[in-house]
Amino acid sequence: MTDTLFPSRSLSSGPSHSEGCDTHPENQSCGCEPSNAGADCPDTASHEPPPRDFVAENCGPDGQPLDDTASAPYPLATIALSNGAKIEFEAVEEQRGQFGVAMRELGHTERMMPSVLGMMAQRSAPDIYAALCPGKPVPKVVAALSKQATKQELVDAVQEPIEADLDELGIQPDVALGSSSGGGYGGQFCVSGAGWHAFRNFACFGSYPSNAWRWCDPSASYYWRDRWTINHKRRNSFGITATCGGPAETRHYRQRLNGSWKRMKTWYLPTSHWQWTRFEGNFKYDRWVAHVSSTQGGASFVRSATVIYN
Repeated sequence: MTDTLFPSRSLSSGPSHSEGCDTHPENQSCGCEPSNAGADCPDTASHEPPPRDFVAENCGPDGQPLDDTASAPYPLATIALSNGAKIEFEAVEEQRGQFGVAMRELGHTERMMPSVLGMMAQRSAPDIYAALCPGKPVPKVVAALSKQATKQELVDAVQEPIEADLDELGIQPDVALGSSSGGGYGGQFCVSGAGWHAFRNFACFGSYPSNAWRWCDPSASYYWRDRWTINHKRRNSFGITATCGGPAETRHYRQRLNGSWKRMKTWYLPTSHWQWTRFEGNFKYDRWVAHVSSTQGGASFVRSATVIYN
């Protein structure tokens, strides 16, 4: 089946719409849309040809050279959420001596709850950290992305996990998936048909800035899903991935000033888990997110959504 865009806007360059869809992506209407909520949305690998493999071709989506060696991350902090999920902050060098912040929220498909990073998508990394860790020491790389000086102690990294009670912090979900400390949907992500709707409700209705480029890909991908921008430079790339039947990866890239592409960060996703991954940089670049199934055409698959903004 085909996938659907969920933007206020979409791209004419790049894989912004699937084959067989409306050639005017701003009027996209493919597959099982909300108007066809009762339609059968089967997930099958038998009709899915392998997508173009940019990594094997050693190039980016526009044919420019690819440096596929990921930058070495530096752990900054881990936040243990009261709903059982966790959020990790890491520093990744974007340019020489200039660091961006890589964030990941990880949870299990058996306990699907609203994503905290999703609820805070319009906030910067320093604002997210301050909301979850009030009064705690702040990693210097996180503070460096803020336009305002922090009054908290600055550290290279926070060594011990920080516990965050979402109810005490007043962080409430903006979608009807139970309380921020509860759960919803359960393991439906991995059920044919029902998983399409469950993931779409989970990942595709966030609030983002007006300059966001957004793709919703809830149908099962048994290979990988690439989403990117060309000549639409942004600071943030957001990749939401759920995997069933095997591990997966979410990879974030940026395009260098010379046109070549550089892998910034890879998040490895255990089977039957979901993750919201975000890279917030200092500078605006064209960006690319890949959601990769481990078995490459085998039994496991991923569902995904991508947003590139600011």
